[in-house]
Amino acid sequence: MVEVPSFFNKIDFFGRLLPGYVVVTLFLILFRPPILDESSRQLLSTAIVSFDLFSAIVFIVAGPAVGFTLTWIGRIFGYFWQLISSAGRPIAKDRINNYVRKYSELKVHLSEIDQARLDLVEAEYDFCASTCIGLAFVAIYSVFHSPDLRLSLLLIIVSSAILFIGAIWQKNQTYGPLLYSLFTKYNI
Repeated sequence: MVEVPSFFNKIDFFGRLLPGYVVVTLFLILFRPPILDESSRQLLSTAIVSFDLFSAIVFIVAGPAVGFTLTWIGRIFGYFWQLISSAGRPIAKDRINNYVRKYSELKVHLSEIDQARLDLVEAEYDFCASTCIGLAFVAIYSVFHSPDLRLSLLLIIVSSAILFIGAIWQKNQTYGPLLYSLFTKYNI
Protein backbone atom coordinates (compact mmCIF):
# COMPACT_ATOMS: atom_id res chain seq x y z
CA MET A 1 0.00 0.00 0.00
CA VAL A 2 1.22 3.48 -0.85
CA GLU A 3 1.98 5.71 2.14
CA VAL A 4 0.57 9.23 1.98
CA PRO A 5 3.24 11.78 2.88
CA SER A 6 2.62 13.56 6.18
CA PHE A 7 2.51 16.95 4.48
CA PHE A 8 -0.91 15.98 3.06
CA ASN A 9 -3.53 16.66 5.70
CA LYS A 10 -7.33 16.55 5.87
CA ILE A 11 -7.61 20.06 4.49
CA ASP A 12 -5.38 19.30 1.49
CA PHE A 13 -7.31 16.10 0.89
CA PHE A 14 -10.75 17.79 0.89
CA GLY A 15 -9.83 20.97 -0.92
CA ARG A 16 -7.26 19.92 -3.45
CA LEU A 17 -6.65 16.17 -3.77
CA LEU A 18 -10.20 14.79 -3.67
CA PRO A 19 -11.56 16.98 -6.51
CA GLY A 20 -8.70 15.78 -8.73
CA TYR A 21 -9.29 12.15 -7.79
CA VAL A 22 -13.02 12.45 -8.52
CA VAL A 23 -12.48 14.02 -11.93
CA VAL A 24 -9.61 11.74 -13.03
CA THR A 25 -11.40 8.58 -11.85
CA LEU A 26 -14.67 9.61 -13.50
CA PHE A 27 -12.84 10.39 -16.73
CA LEU A 28 -11.07 7.01 -16.71
CA ILE A 29 -14.31 5.13 -15.98
CA LEU A 30 -16.44 6.94 -18.56
CA PHE A 31 -14.07 7.35 -21.46
CA ARG A 32 -11.69 4.40 -21.02
CA PRO A 33 -8.62 5.87 -22.67
CA PRO A 34 -6.73 3.54 -25.03
CA ILE A 35 -4.21 2.62 -22.35
CA LEU A 36 -7.03 0.83 -20.49
CA ASP A 37 -8.48 -1.07 -23.51
CA GLU A 38 -8.15 -4.83 -23.84
CA SER A 39 -5.74 -4.37 -26.73
CA SER A 40 -3.48 -2.30 -24.46
CA ARG A 41 -3.48 -4.75 -21.56
CA GLN A 42 -0.35 -6.29 -23.01
CA LEU A 43 1.35 -2.90 -22.81
CA LEU A 44 0.39 -2.61 -19.13
CA SER A 45 1.66 -6.08 -18.32
CA THR A 46 5.06 -5.56 -19.90
CA ALA A 47 8.03 -3.93 -18.29
CA ILE A 48 7.33 -0.77 -20.31
CA VAL A 49 4.35 0.35 -18.18
CA SER A 50 3.17 -1.73 -15.26
CA PHE A 51 -0.34 -1.36 -13.88
CA ASP A 52 1.16 -0.34 -10.52
CA LEU A 53 3.13 2.43 -12.20
CA PHE A 54 0.03 3.56 -14.09
CA SER A 55 -1.97 3.62 -10.83
CA ALA A 56 0.77 5.57 -9.09
CA ILE A 57 0.89 8.11 -11.90
CA VAL A 58 -2.89 8.53 -11.81
CA PHE A 59 -3.32 8.75 -8.04
CA ILE A 60 -0.05 10.30 -6.92
CA VAL A 61 0.54 12.68 -9.82
CA ALA A 62 -2.57 13.21 -11.97
CA GLY A 63 -5.17 13.44 -9.19
CA PRO A 64 -3.33 16.07 -7.14
CA ALA A 65 -2.21 17.98 -10.25
CA VAL A 66 -5.77 18.12 -11.59
CA GLY A 67 -7.11 18.99 -8.13
CA PHE A 68 -4.70 21.88 -7.59
CA THR A 69 -5.34 23.13 -11.13
CA LEU A 70 -9.11 23.05 -10.61
CA THR A 71 -8.73 24.88 -7.29
CA TRP A 72 -6.81 27.70 -8.92
CA ILE A 73 -9.15 27.84 -11.91
CA GLY A 74 -12.00 28.29 -9.43
CA ARG A 75 -10.19 31.02 -7.55
CA ILE A 76 -9.22 32.82 -10.75
CA PHE A 77 -12.82 32.59 -12.05
CA GLY A 78 -14.06 34.05 -8.77
CA TYR A 79 -11.54 36.88 -8.82
CA PHE A 80 -12.27 37.77 -12.46
CA TRP A 81 -16.03 37.56 -11.82
CA GLN A 82 -15.59 40.12 -9.05
CA LEU A 83 -13.48 42.35 -11.31
CA ILE A 84 -15.96 42.13 -14.19
CA SER A 85 -18.93 42.79 -11.93
CA SER A 86 -17.16 45.86 -10.51
CA ALA A 87 -16.17 47.27 -13.93
CA GLY A 88 -16.91 50.97 -14.12
CA ARG A 89 -17.48 51.15 -10.38
CA PRO A 90 -14.28 52.37 -8.70
CA ILE A 91 -15.71 51.92 -5.20
CA ALA A 92 -16.44 48.24 -5.85
CA LYS A 93 -12.98 47.73 -7.33
CA ASP A 94 -11.41 49.37 -4.26
CA ARG A 95 -13.45 47.03 -2.04
CA ILE A 96 -12.05 44.01 -3.88
CA ASN A 97 -8.48 45.25 -3.56
CA ASN A 98 -9.04 46.08 0.12
CA TYR A 99 -10.50 42.60 0.72
CA VAL A 100 -7.45 40.91 -0.85
CA ARG A 101 -5.13 43.04 1.28
CA LYS A 102 -7.10 42.35 4.46
CA TYR A 103 -7.23 38.61 3.73
CA SER A 104 -3.44 38.50 3.28
CA GLU A 105 -2.89 40.42 6.49
CA LEU A 106 -5.33 38.18 8.36
CA LYS A 107 -3.54 35.00 7.24
CA VAL A 108 -0.32 36.31 8.80
CA HIS A 109 -1.89 37.10 12.19
CA LEU A 110 -4.21 34.11 12.74
CA SER A 111 -3.77 31.83 15.74
CA GLU A 112 -3.36 28.12 15.00
CA ILE A 113 -6.95 27.37 15.99
CA ASP A 114 -8.43 30.13 13.84
CA GLN A 115 -6.12 29.19 10.98
CA ALA A 116 -7.37 25.60 11.16
CA ARG A 117 -11.02 26.75 11.20
CA LEU A 118 -10.49 29.03 8.22
CA ASP A 119 -8.51 26.40 6.31
CA LEU A 120 -11.27 23.82 6.83
CA VAL A 121 -14.09 26.02 5.52
CA GLU A 122 -11.86 27.11 2.63
CA ALA A 123 -11.20 23.45 1.82
CA GLU A 124 -14.91 22.66 1.88
CA TYR A 125 -15.60 25.59 -0.45
CA ASP A 126 -12.68 24.61 -2.70
CA PHE A 127 -13.99 21.04 -2.90
CA CYS A 128 -17.42 22.16 -4.10
CA ALA A 129 -16.08 24.75 -6.55
CA SER A 130 -13.22 22.62 -7.91
CA THR A 131 -15.26 19.46 -8.34
CA CYS A 132 -18.05 21.48 -9.98
CA ILE A 133 -15.58 22.88 -12.51
CA GLY A 134 -14.00 19.46 -13.12
CA LEU A 135 -17.38 17.82 -13.68
CA ALA A 136 -18.33 20.64 -16.07
CA PHE A 137 -15.14 19.94 -18.08
CA VAL A 138 -15.96 16.21 -18.14
CA ALA A 139 -19.52 17.02 -19.30
CA ILE A 140 -18.23 19.27 -22.10
CA TYR A 141 -15.76 16.57 -23.16
CA SER A 142 -18.58 14.02 -23.08
CA VAL A 143 -20.78 16.11 -25.38
CA PHE A 144 -18.11 16.22 -28.07
CA HIS A 145 -16.45 12.81 -27.68
CA SER A 146 -19.11 10.41 -26.35
CA PRO A 147 -22.61 11.68 -27.13
CA ASP A 148 -23.97 8.18 -26.41
CA LEU A 149 -23.41 8.68 -22.66
CA ARG A 150 -26.64 10.69 -22.25
CA LEU A 151 -27.63 9.37 -18.81
CA SER A 152 -24.09 9.75 -17.52
CA LEU A 153 -23.94 13.25 -18.98
CA LEU A 154 -27.20 14.17 -17.25
CA LEU A 155 -25.91 12.86 -13.91
CA ILE A 156 -22.65 14.76 -14.34
CA ILE A 157 -24.47 18.00 -15.15
CA VAL A 158 -26.85 17.59 -12.19
CA SER A 159 -23.91 16.79 -9.87
CA SER A 160 -22.01 19.81 -11.15
CA ALA A 161 -25.05 22.04 -10.59
CA ILE A 162 -25.52 20.71 -7.05
CA LEU A 163 -21.85 21.38 -6.29
CA PHE A 164 -22.16 24.88 -7.80
CA ILE A 165 -25.09 25.63 -5.49
CA GLY A 166 -23.12 24.08 -2.62
CA ALA A 167 -20.14 26.31 -3.37
CA ILE A 168 -22.31 29.43 -3.36
CA TRP A 169 -24.00 28.32 -0.14
CA GLN A 170 -20.63 27.50 1.45
CA LYS A 171 -19.22 30.89 0.49
CA ASN A 172 -22.25 32.86 1.69
CA GLN A 173 -23.20 30.89 4.80
CA THR A 174 -19.93 29.58 6.20
CA TYR A 175 -16.76 30.88 4.58
CA GLY A 176 -17.77 34.53 4.21
CA PRO A 177 -19.23 34.97 7.72
CA LEU A 178 -16.24 33.22 9.34
CA LEU A 179 -13.80 35.37 7.40
CA TYR A 180 -15.55 38.61 8.34
CA SER A 181 -15.81 37.57 11.99
CA LEU A 182 -12.05 36.91 11.95
CA PHE A 183 -11.47 40.36 10.38
CA THR A 184 -13.36 41.83 13.34
CA LYS A 185 -11.67 39.60 15.95
CA TYR A 186 -8.18 40.52 14.70
CA ASN A 187 -9.06 44.19 14.05
CA ILE A 188 -8.19 44.02 10.37
